[in-house]
Amino acid sequence: MPVLDMPLPELRAYAPELDEPADFDAWWAAQLQGLPQRPELICDELQDTPFPGLTIRELVFAGADGDPVHALLTVPDAGGRQDAAALGTAGLPGVVQFVGYGGGRGLPGQVPWYAMAGFAHLIVDPRGQGGDWAYGSTADPGSTGAHAAGWLTDGVGSPETFYYRRTILDSVAAVRLMRTLEGVDASRIACVGGSQGGGLSLAAAALDGHVQAACVDSPFITHIPRALQLASAGPYLELVRFLGVSPQAEQAALRTLSYVDGVSFASRLSAPTLFSTGLLDPVCPTSTCFAAHNLCSAADKRIDVYSYGAHEGGGHRQVLAHCRWLQEHL
Repeated sequence: MPVLDMPLPELRAYAPELDEPADFDAWWAAQLQGLPQRPELICDELQDTPFPGLTIRELVFAGADGDPVHALLTVPDAGGRQDAAALGTAGLPGVVQFVGYGGGRGLPGQVPWYAMAGFAHLIVDPRGQGGDWAYGSTADPGSTGAHAAGWLTDGVGSPETFYYRRTILDSVAAVRLMRTLEGVDASRIACVGGSQGGGLSLAAAALDGHVQAACVDSPFITHIPRALQLASAGPYLELVRFLGVSPQAEQAALRTLSYVDGVSFASRLSAPTLFSTGLLDPVCPTSTCFAAHNLCSAADKRIDVYSYGAHEGGGHRQVLAHCRWLQEHL
């Protein structure tokens, strides 16, 4: 079989030295100070759907800088795991899902499996995205400056103006919001996501500090310097194009990216975490996921490897693995 990255035995041992800013923790602590522990719920609207057994609501909450962020909350109706006898009075465990690059929260019922598995499920728009493969409608008022098409270089000249500062803070706000929702057990919350959503899951779970489990597939914005060397498709190439036009921006861009690198967040993540990767991934090179897994501080962690998988990894097989992992850990 072709090898796009290291051989598997080398991947399992790969633990690069962290290269992060000295003020990484202090900088993020300062950013979080402006984020309420109970984000404002701006809108809560029941959706009319043809799906018996599921209650779906569109929520709008205050994210980074108070900007409105859209999400869909899907909750299973009475029966199965959410029976009162099984739940007691605590409520359902909650799963907060972050979306891959270019997509949005989608339409009501588009991602039903977490609710079908017995969880309250919140899927969150990445601001400014949602016009590519899944519907989204959250604007990004903070977008600034010239950048390559996409979001990876939006505001990349400074950590304070960078797109992913805002999006990571939105993600932490979503986790905090989930804890406040009626019928949700605030002590049992997980983060899940693939690609961009995987990177956001690492960040949100680490920064929140109280998440009980995570599922991270082929994470983007993770071990970024190596990804820039190896990626042959996908959004890392936006930075390549941007620096081809503006080579003088390289030092500032790499400094900014070091504040959002998923490897740094993984090293601070203690919640049980399930990773997955495909050995033929041209978008988020396999070694970048292994670096996050191998450096993750969780005592309970696992990485599922798909030898013939590309960026999709295990596809729906991994969704099944998510649901089993979350049922075991929440």
